[in-house]
Amino acid sequence: MTEDVPGYRVLEQVGEGGFSVVYRAHQERLDRMVALKVLSVSAVDDAAMRRFQRECKITGRLSGHPNIVTVLDTGTTRSGRPYIAMEYFEHGALTDRLAREGPFQLAEVLRIGVKMAGALAATHETDVLHRDVKPQNVLVSRYGEPALADFGIARLVDSFDATHTQAFTPHHAAPEVLEGRPPGVGSDIYSLGSTLYQLLAGQPAFKGPPGEGIALLMLRILNEPPPPI
Repeated sequence: MTEDVPGYRVLEQVGEGGFSVVYRAHQERLDRMVALKVLSVSAVDDAAMRRFQRECKITGRLSGHPNIVTVLDTGTTRSGRPYIAMEYFEHGALTDRLAREGPFQLAEVLRIGVKMAGALAATHETDVLHRDVKPQNVLVSRYGEPALADFGIARLVDSFDATHTQAFTPHHAAPEVLEGRPPGVGSDIYSLGSTLYQLLAGQPAFKGPPGEGIALLMLRILNEPPPPI
């Protein structure tokens, strides 16, 4: 079901996660395309609402950095669900470019790495950990500039407990996260390095055969060096 959002004409659904749906929409007042991230119907409970509100605040706090997605607006749909309006990235994520063009050239990987390192430095300076740096969460602007996105599981540096360490992407998670220990600044940096490896190699450093379980993948990440590119 398409959302009815005051001030926006929703055009199509372009993404969906466990907590939200993303639409391409036209902001009528300013005549521009935006991405509307709306809390899912199935996710409207207190915990999901707090997570969504936290994402709004963290992303809003970081808006203005040239390599972090900018929040343009927040509000509620006519059905009462909260939304975030953000820049729309018509070229998708780094994974989309990988699928279209294959592995990146070294010079391009270095350029992206420097800019994403700056985005993470700005994030960490506000005492926030991203916790899910991966190629899917780096979007590409119409000018070819990378932008860090999706702060849905971000947390303040000192706000972790045992339950907060469970959300991660195994292929790009730091060893301490896989071991169940709290993440730190270094965990985000590890994930950035893993992301850059995938851009160069065309696939994650550790990619098991079809049918391999997450537990075996995690053991390989913890005990084996990454294959040379």
